[in-house]
Amino acid sequence: MTRRLIAGFLATLAMVCMSPSSHAASVTHIYELNGTFADTLGGPAIVSNGGTLGPTGYTFGAGQGLNVSNAINPSTYAIEMLLRIDVTSGYRKLIDFKALAADTGLYNLNTALNFYNVATGPSGTFTAGQTPTWW
Repeated sequence: MTRRLIAGFLATLAMVCMSPSSHAASVTHIYELNGTFADTLGGPAIVSNGGTLGPTGYTFGAGQGLNVSNAINPSTYAIEMLLRIDVTSGYRKLIDFKALAADTGLYNLNTALNFYNVATGPSGTFTAGQTPTWW
């Protein structure tokens, strides 16, 4: 899979579902966001809530983003994504699990990765305008 970074936020999103009995992982959906919202593996398309889809990724601002429904088993999954955020101060929600009905989710919090309201990692995880080095 070719991974591309964009000027705003998200380039490639892959969802991995795990079988609870075997603990074997297999990729079930890939959204490369390379000019299309389609799942390259044939699943449901991702939906834009505002923003711009270009040939090498998706850029969006506050209150916008992506949404996908009926794509995963909600009890066993993993999400892999490449991202770059341009502003790292304050809270910036990266993943929302409850259709904006709760504050819980995965955030950038002043350059730290924050799984609200469970744990926050060290500062310096994110640098404005750069892909995190641990990717």
